[in-house]
Amino acid sequence: MIASLTVSALSVPILMIVTSFMHIDEPMKSNVFVVAGGSIAAIVSTAYFAGFECSRLQATPGKILLGLQVTNGRGERIGFLRAVLRFVMKALSGSLFGLAYLTCLITDNRQTVHDVVMNTLVWKVKRETNVVDVAARKIVE
Repeated sequence: MIASLTVSALSVPILMIVTSFMHIDEPMKSNVFVVAGGSIAAIVSTAYFAGFECSRLQATPGKILLGLQVTNGRGERIGFLRAVLRFVMKALSGSLFGLAYLTCLITDNRQTVHDVVMNTLVWKVKRETNVVDVAARKIVE
């Protein structure tokens, strides 16, 4: 939910700015608006998820609130390319009506398809740790 609101809040103004510079005939405007909007939303979404998950936080704001973090198979922070490819795989998983997410029910580490393919894990941060404090410390470091 946090991700959707953030991506929308960033994408809509960018879309408005980009399309305001285009001189397009009226019949084509809606098509261009849809294509440009989809492209901008895809870029912003990719940057949002990959940027947060490869950062020191290792999580999007929503994952932070849930006490989760993304790591590689050895528990280390993932790089930007792996985070981008993980997001692309996650989008493909979602496009299959979410069926690919059901793999978390049968894998040892409760991984979804995109996590298995990218060798990533989503971990629960220890309960005795205040997740917001951990995130704040990682930002300061």
